[in-house]
Amino acid sequence: WQQVLRLPRVSVHDNFFEIGGHSLLVVQLMTRIEQVLHVGIPVIELYKHPTVAALAEYVVTVATGSDTERSASPLVVLSARDSGTPLVVIPGIIGALHGYYDFARAVGESRPVFGLHASSAREIANGHTVESIARLYVSSLHEVWDGGPLHLLGHSYGGIVAFEMVRQLEEQGHQPRSLILVDVDPLALRTKDLAPDIFALQYMLKFLRIDDVVPRDLEPADGEDVASLLDDLATRHHQQVSSGRQHLAEWIHTIRSRYTQTYAPAPYQPAADILHVWAQHGASLHGASEAWKKVLRKETDRVVVPGDHESLISREHATQLARTVNAWIAGGLKPE
Repeated sequence: WQQVLRLPRVSVHDNFFEIGGHSLLVVQLMTRIEQVLHVGIPVIELYKHPTVAALAEYVVTVATGSDTERSASPLVVLSARDSGTPLVVIPGIIGALHGYYDFARAVGESRPVFGLHASSAREIANGHTVESIARLYVSSLHEVWDGGPLHLLGHSYGGIVAFEMVRQLEEQGHQPRSLILVDVDPLALRTKDLAPDIFALQYMLKFLRIDDVVPRDLEPADGEDVASLLDDLATRHHQQVSSGRQHLAEWIHTIRSRYTQTYAPAPYQPAADILHVWAQHGASLHGASEAWKKVLRKETDRVVVPGDHESLISREHATQLARTVNAWIAGGLKPE
């Protein structure tokens, strides 16, 4: 951990994401552990066991063969507060939860927070359609949820999944209290302007914080694997150990599989209250707002927060977003 995070000292009880861990370092850490201990660990397990002590205990269960449901569930506890109505976070198309830790910690001062992480064993088995992911996530919620009041929040692609989850939950007779859509275009999966490989490449360049590379100049040639290309770029740009092509390949598979699906939500009138959170510098605010009016057959609230589509959920703006969400849930926020 000290080598990957470049820290002189790490406590066995330090949370990886609270001491500098981010997307690239997640896969680097998993790769380094596999190289040293010869134990393969799915990325999701770092979200579930984000300290040295907890992850070491997990590694022992794998090594001794006592882990009977390895990576079975996509559900991750982000805040274990024992009071308040729970909030469930569904991240964007890559499904990684690392960027939500600051938001979860801030919003979790008032309520429990759960996250649903992509690329679990169950999701791979069930497919990557919005409907199948929503079914998987709804069934996973029942591991910790008693059917009482619940808030769902989805960012970007995750908002489309959250919408479908609300529809399925209400069909089952449950009554989620609210749906919070964070910079979500409901028709994002209807039209495809890019080939899946190129879309995945563009997305991962942003995700890995490689800002000085032009994606169109990096189209995989002669069958070059996107994961290999990204791994080489990330290693060269960040001057760190290999990111682990297997883990990158898993994320790319998730992005490609989800991107190639088509989902245009049918008009629906949910019983849940709806809040639209739009990024101040988002590119599709107006068009997406109009599209949602045709889908959601009810009055909805709307608020604009600082940042753009990616940064509004980041560490820079996480506290502001958390305050906005908690204030709206509590009825103390005046929407636009």
